[in-house]
Amino acid sequence: MAETYDVIIVGAGMAGGILAARIAERGINPRTGDRLKVALMDMGPYFKGDPKPGYGIPSRRQIYVNRPGMDDTDRVTTPWGTIAGIGGQSLHWGAQALLPIEVDHEDWVNETGVDWSYDRLTDARFEITEMFHIMPEPEEVLPPGAFKFRDAAMQMGYKVYRYPAAKVNCIWCGLCAMRGCKYDAKSGSLVRYIPIAERNGVEIMPDTMVEKVIIEKKGAGGIAKGVMYTRGGTTQEARAERVILSCSNAGTPVLLFKSGYGPRDKVKDLIVENPNVGKNAKLTLEIYDYAVFDEPVKRADLGWGCGFYFRDQGPGGYMNIMIRDEFGTHGYRATTPHEMALNPVAPEFGREHKQFMKKYLNFGHVRVRLDRENYVTGEIDARGQGIANPNHPEVVKRIQEGRAIAREIFLKMGARRTSDISKPIELRVTAGAGTCRGGSDRSNSVINSDFECHDIENLFICDSGVFPRLSSTENGGATTAMMACHAWRRIVAKHFSGRTSGV
Repeated sequence: MAETYDVIIVGAGMAGGILAARIAERGINPRTGDRLKVALMDMGPYFKGDPKPGYGIPSRRQIYVNRPGMDDTDRVTTPWGTIAGIGGQSLHWGAQALLPIEVDHEDWVNETGVDWSYDRLTDARFEITEMFHIMPEPEEVLPPGAFKFRDAAMQMGYKVYRYPAAKVNCIWCGLCAMRGCKYDAKSGSLVRYIPIAERNGVEIMPDTMVEKVIIEKKGAGGIAKGVMYTRGGTTQEARAERVILSCSNAGTPVLLFKSGYGPRDKVKDLIVENPNVGKNAKLTLEIYDYAVFDEPVKRADLGWGCGFYFRDQGPGGYMNIMIRDEFGTHGYRATTPHEMALNPVAPEFGREHKQFMKKYLNFGHVRVRLDRENYVTGEIDARGQGIANPNHPEVVKRIQEGRAIAREIFLKMGARRTSDISKPIELRVTAGAGTCRGGSDRSNSVINSDFECHDIENLFICDSGVFPRLSSTENGGATTAMMACHAWRRIVAKHFSGRTSGV
């Protein structure tokens, strides 16, 4: 007989872990007044144990490796945000934690009519700032290049800001991005929220592949009854009053396709049609530029990804360029010796190349990122792969303008050699949004402002795909975590508090 729960949450990543912890802690069954029976399912492993920030525990040291999952073309071998494991994206994000600003919330409201204003998310923003300990690193641990970057940008008339991090008792090893933190210092759902879920009776089910949501037809729409999942080689059913999907911008649409919900051309056994599922994908477009200096711009003893950043405003506040220093990180295409040896600014061969490798601390890079652009929109195919062409002429033009600014910054810093910005660009496409976005009605979205699916009763979605468009900061872990802090409040108030008023 199928196990029955009040809530099943699929995906134990940045959003799913937070939702499980807080719904179990704060929610009650409104009919009986009992504590909720909550299951949290994820297809990856569980590195269990109470966190010891700054020290770590043996079980989680297993997730630290010297190779961060690279191949010859890119540093990430799976779509961003789709890593499997209890903790999800929070296992491998860089803990760079810029939260959305007021204009981002205005963009979300204007895009689809979703009720996620800046003021409405005040409590959520405060919670994640406190729980993740979001604040800039002490200037004492920043490398020389960060301060040279700051001074050069200020000379050019830019207003420069500190970059915040989400860490507790960090030892500043500099190995944050794309790796698990073996010191439990990097904040995320695994170390900040999963222990709360454990204490409040959540049944955590690792190594569990959810095959589909069980959807039954109801009128013109449907109703979610539970999930089909495979664990230990056996396929089983689990039933629930509510099902919440938190499988990422790429993963949630695929699960919905398999469940019979989505566009007619992508769903084999269609139960309910909504052409917005998997569509409207907004993608982060960025590029790295590199430089070599006569003096060290990094530190061998301490490291952190970002020290400072600034924005170059585009026309009407759109197509803005964000440039941030990453002299404190081991960096993209510079993390391992073989990547460093093949970096675009590395000499071809011979003694000059040998000297370049020896003087690693004299090498650094910045990230040039485009924000508030509305030219590139993609979709997710049935395998979870993004389909989009980022090389729109206006995008390429603006990125090239950003690269010219970065090169000028490098030269003011005293660079001896910089990336050749005349060569064709290779845009990186990373974190995304929009594939199950929130909105006022089903004509432009998949869920409403309370994270309820427009078409499937008792089905909720909260992950990186619910944002109507990318934020102008980082549409990464901290932004998703903030939205999960808002989602649990609305879900508990409306469904698990014994009252019916909204938040």
